[in-house]
Amino acid sequence: MLTAILVSLAINTPTRADDDDEPPHYLTAFGWTALELGIPAIYYFETQNQQMVDWVMRWDWPSWQTKLLTLDALRWDTNGFEKNAIDHPLTGVGDYQFGRTNGFGMLGSELLAIGAGVFWEYVIEFHEAPSINDLIMNPAGGIAVGEPLYQLGELWRGGVMSWGDRARTALFSPFAAAQDLWRPPNRWWRPRVWHDFRFTAGAERHDLPTGATGGEVRVGADFDLVHHRDFLLPGERSGTVSPGAWSRVAMRYRFANVDGSTQIAGAWFHSRTTITGYYAQTEEGNGMYVGLGTALSYRHDWLGAEWDRAVFAHLLGLQLQLSHRSLDFAARWDLGAYGDFAMIQAHVFGPVSPLPRPPPLYSAAQADGYYDGAGGSVITRLRTDVGPWHLDGEFSLHRVWQLDGADRLTPTARTGGLPVTPHGIADWRMYGYGSFGYQVSPWGIAAFIEAAARHGSWGALQRTTSDLTFGLAAMLEL
Repeated sequence: MLTAILVSLAINTPTRADDDDEPPHYLTAFGWTALELGIPAIYYFETQNQQMVDWVMRWDWPSWQTKLLTLDALRWDTNGFEKNAIDHPLTGVGDYQFGRTNGFGMLGSELLAIGAGVFWEYVIEFHEAPSINDLIMNPAGGIAVGEPLYQLGELWRGGVMSWGDRARTALFSPFAAAQDLWRPPNRWWRPRVWHDFRFTAGAERHDLPTGATGGEVRVGADFDLVHHRDFLLPGERSGTVSPGAWSRVAMRYRFANVDGSTQIAGAWFHSRTTITGYYAQTEEGNGMYVGLGTALSYRHDWLGAEWDRAVFAHLLGLQLQLSHRSLDFAARWDLGAYGDFAMIQAHVFGPVSPLPRPPPLYSAAQADGYYDGAGGSVITRLRTDVGPWHLDGEFSLHRVWQLDGADRLTPTARTGGLPVTPHGIADWRMYGYGSFGYQVSPWGIAAFIEAAARHGSWGALQRTTSDLTFGLAAMLEL
């Protein structure tokens, strides 16, 4: 899958004039990367007593043979879900933006993110078996999240930049904002893009799978942009699409009383971007984009008695958008179908896992309740605007199968009749969201509904739950 992405990038990445405004700045990019690797490396070696539990390798030729030549040493690690699903993709975002903000283009930036991850796993953590999931999630987060954030940060770069421009750039692309203090962008213009930036805040009722009902507060933000000249101009036209041209970053957070305190009871994050594609538009305002892209989706939901957690790295997939724009009506329908690497809660085991508890640590399922898997996702969204009325609906379907083998340790013993490294787990996740509102720019109000269904299986054991949320929210569109 990764090879397919890199081949597509190599073939379709435009020339520097289309993708970057200046030649590569290798010293700056590698300096940021060295800093990003060096600071946590100091902590890593200063806390050796905590790290030694994972030390199984030596810096000698037999160890390096199993790492590099036979790959027998590669393992799924047993770190906590948040570290693997959040920290590592964010590290990849930083590595990717080190290159992207220094003229490397999409391909060079992704290679930098891959190289930094390999250096950490093989050189700094030379005592440990290289982590397969880390080697996937770092570059997956880099391109799928780092590229849309880079595209957003570019909106305020160029010409005479105010401190407000710099602050907005820093929100999405902090390394570009920092570099602008000593090396402003070499252009007098700023990118012209179509964009839909929407913020929401409201109250909701949540019917939990346990049968309980609770009141919650919700906030969200959605940044959607198209950086493609033909999309901005009227008339019949067509052409190839640059990397990152169709990009989106969206998030929603729910706050509720969980175990006696108010905290985040639900988090959803989704980003997607274009690798390459083609766009065609008719005289009547009908448009079609089709291409290859990548995305990342994250969920963390309180279900009343347990947490459900999942991150889907949509490594590569087909993307389609059909659109119509006229004076009194606009509609955009998106469809994406992806091949995934996922880390997901084993829903089949319920609130209290029956698996033998650590220590010792044998697998992520035993250590923290989730597992590493492969599968696919279909994500679709429909948005329409008719005068002041607004409709937005989104649905996603995810299927994951556990990737068996390569556990940290693979014992043959069973405890309490159950293996400490269970294999053959599988999960479905289905999520739907819809809102209908009235807006007089820039403010509006909307009613919304959200539903989720989950199914997990392991052998003959099956489990299914669902929940429903509905409420009212204020909207601000910029």
